[in-house]
Amino acid sequence: MPRKKGTEKVCPRCGQPYSYIERKEIRGTQQKYYYAVHLVKEEGKWKKKRCYLGPKVYAYATKIQGFQLYGLMETKRLIEYLEDITQEILSRANKLTEDDIKRVRRIREMLNSLE
Repeated sequence: MPRKKGTEKVCPRCGQPYSYIERKEIRGTQQKYYYAVHLVKEEGKWKKKRCYLGPKVYAYATKIQGFQLYGLMETKRLIEYLEDITQEILSRANKLTEDDIKRVRRIREMLNSLE
């Protein structure tokens, strides 16, 4: 059944309200995958429509990138990425080119505009 007005959660994939989150685990792995479940009335019957939200964390991609990558379930993932990427840039500061430094300055200006 759909939720009452004002209590709806919005799906990060499609932007529509969803009813609940479904978690599936692949046998033989510890990875869990998440879906936003939308209950939709079609031809007088309630049907489930699912939007894939990914895993909580992307284990393999994280190993390759060097910082933690998250699925859509993690609402603060963009800020986490920004912090992790900033740390990574700082750790490689001596390898930055003049072009890289100019781009970092532009990024800093963009972030300063948030205040």
